Amino acid sequence: MKFINEGAWKYLSVKLPILGAFLMLVLIPALQWALDFQVIPQQHHALIIGIIIPALAWIGKKIAQPELHQSTSSAQIQAFASVLPTTQKIFMLGVRSINNLKGVHPDLVKVVKRAIQISECDFTVIEGVRTAARQAELVKQGASQTKNSRHLTGHAVDLGAWVNGTVSWDWKYYYQIEKAMKQAAKELDIPIEWGGDWKTFKDGPHFQLPWGYK
Repeated sequence: MKFINEGAWKYLSVKLPILGAFLMLVLIPALQWALDFQVIPQQHHALIIGIIIPALAWIGKKIAQPELHQSTSSAQIQAFASVLPTTQKIFMLGVRSINNLKGVHPDLVKVVKRAIQISECDFTVIEGVRTAARQAELVKQGASQTKNSRHLTGHAVDLGAWVNGTVSWDWKYYYQIEKAMKQAAKELDIPIEWGGDWKTFKDGPHFQLPWGYK
């Protein structure tokens, strides 16, 4: 998630104070990297995303271009307050989930990454691309009913509800994940299908792009 819409390098065209340059070009990207790779404990993510990074961005821009911030109006204060965290937790994909998305269709990856930002329940990417041998084994175990899975081509993912440090199979969590995935898909205009909607062999963790989707 990027918190500075403008290209940071354009600030080099003006005379930046050292502190402003440090905040805009070093500290904020470093914090974002630490969040992306789970270097910072997850319980601190909401604080950093909701308060620290927006505050540093605002301070950095104020120092860098003071002529744009001659006074702080009540409207500006209210606008800044609107970025403060709400009671809903903000989740992010872990390193394992990111690795499990390798080879998955880029559009489905976009949906998953957006969904984790708005989901009421944390989740992990259990599986993305699957080999034919792995699929055959799952069919043998009764965990799948087809050898022609969308996982084979990177058009499907399995998401596990992450509750109290482990994967939960309680369906109430998968309805929350479903809600986030479908909302993300709608925002991005990318069609998806949920295994929980199937008439037979309902598969709560399973999300896929429709057959025929390129």
